[in-house]
Amino acid sequence: MAHSGERTSDGHYPQLRDLGLGLVYALLALLVSGGVLSSTYLLLTPELIRQHAGTEHESARPWRISGKSLIARRGAGEETESGGMRITALEVGPKDTRSIYTTRVGFKADDYPYLQFRITGQNPGSFYYFIWRTAEKPDETSHIILPRINDSAHVSMLADNPAWEGTITEIGVDVYGELREVAQVVESLDFLPTSAWNLIRSIWSEWTGLETWNQRSAHHLMGGPYDQILPRPLAMACWAGGALVVLFLAGLLWRIDIRLAVVCAVLGPWLVIDMLWQRNLSAQLEESEFLFGGKTQHEKHLAELDSDLYQYALHLKEVLPEPGVKIYLLHNSPRRDYRRLKMQYYLLPHNIFNFGHLPIPAKLREGDYLLVLDQVPGLDYDEQSNVLRWNSRSIPVERIDDQSPGALYLYTITP
Repeated sequence: MAHSGERTSDGHYPQLRDLGLGLVYALLALLVSGGVLSSTYLLLTPELIRQHAGTEHESARPWRISGKSLIARRGAGEETESGGMRITALEVGPKDTRSIYTTRVGFKADDYPYLQFRITGQNPGSFYYFIWRTAEKPDETSHIILPRINDSAHVSMLADNPAWEGTITEIGVDVYGELREVAQVVESLDFLPTSAWNLIRSIWSEWTGLETWNQRSAHHLMGGPYDQILPRPLAMACWAGGALVVLFLAGLLWRIDIRLAVVCAVLGPWLVIDMLWQRNLSAQLEESEFLFGGKTQHEKHLAELDSDLYQYALHLKEVLPEPGVKIYLLHNSPRRDYRRLKMQYYLLPHNIFNFGHLPIPAKLREGDYLLVLDQVPGLDYDEQSNVLRWNSRSIPVERIDDQSPGALYLYTITP
């Protein structure tokens, strides 16, 4: 009898043979499972059924818009030798830094439920949106975010957006953020008709898209958009489950040992989803090193997404008296909103009462401060009377500071 790690009389290692057979069985089961599940999904998915039902022209051909066809409405750009639009400058506005490039078109949204885009040179600090207008709502601009993947062409589904309907009259790209050193080029925008292949490509683009850094990234990565066409974990679970069914049936029919194959069939999809997650994590690590590596704490705060809050807090600390006075922070959000909590943190050790979005006159005492962060709808300052007004109510105040993104008021007994 051959013991563990020993060769048999014919010169083979039984453990290696069993491992090889287990891997082969698992691979075959995964192939069968993937083929059956993919075919079933494409036959029964409501996405394709709905798209085919809404298409007016079944013979619609792909429609390409080259980057050079786009016109810079904000910012600046130049044509490249390949026919793309190189983004050369973003326009600095009061609230953001962005560029907009659009062109006029004319086609039915239902005929083109998919967008294939190719944008080269994207970096984690830039955010791309595909934007459009329709003949039915000419003054309304709709958008979807374009995932950051790589320099090759990728497909996004437009049909699942309620605003993608009617006659499309204008399309374009809206760019936020920063350009950095690598040239960013919008090479082309292609509108694709309904097909199973385009649906598969759009799902794959969602699965492989890199998530940009946000304030939640330190705690979790979503693994793609919130509203994925086919959620990646669900697809991998079904793939593994289908392979297990195939293996159990094979074990019953051909009396083969499937124990090792079962383990491999479960590990395979798990490794796929883990590698995609690790790829995203590695991209986040590179971005974190770029933004914060080798910097002081002050410089790190200036590099954060909420650097406007940090700089505003530094400014307010020069305007406010020594810590001890009450400061009521008003913001149009729930109590646990990120911006209001981060503002309170930056203003420490000041005494911040961080509740609500409108003043509560009964709680105010002369000498209290009211900090209105961002815009609070319905709360307005009357310069003539020196009062804050809302809902037919008012309180006497003195405006101490009016620097974006907020305004600071001192409560007084008389206007």
